Amino acid sequence: MPPRPATRKLASLSVAEVCGLLPALDLGKYAAAFRAFPVNGSQLGVAADEDLEEVGVASGMHRRALLQRVQQFLEDGVPLTLLADGAKRVAEAAAEAEELS
Repeated sequence: MPPRPATRKLASLSVAEVCGLLPALDLGKYAAAFRAFPVNGSQLGVAADEDLEEVGVASGMHRRALLQRVQQFLEDGVPLTLLADGAKRVAEAAAEAEELS
């Protein structure tokens, strides 16, 4: 059996970490809304469909997909590889935005 990946509890994630996680879930377009609201891991862990819609996740399919992943993260933890991937994508987007300005 392969070793379990290193994880963190969803509730321990900061707003910045939640926003960094979204791009790794292909939901990066919502990162600014989660930052503005703001949503941390503890809040995301108890969010319902209506809460995500209020934050700005307009697509029902995206809300369902995110809630499914949240449930998985609550049970298994958030893989550190996803957090690292999300942070990398956020840094790349920031660098790209700086080049364009």
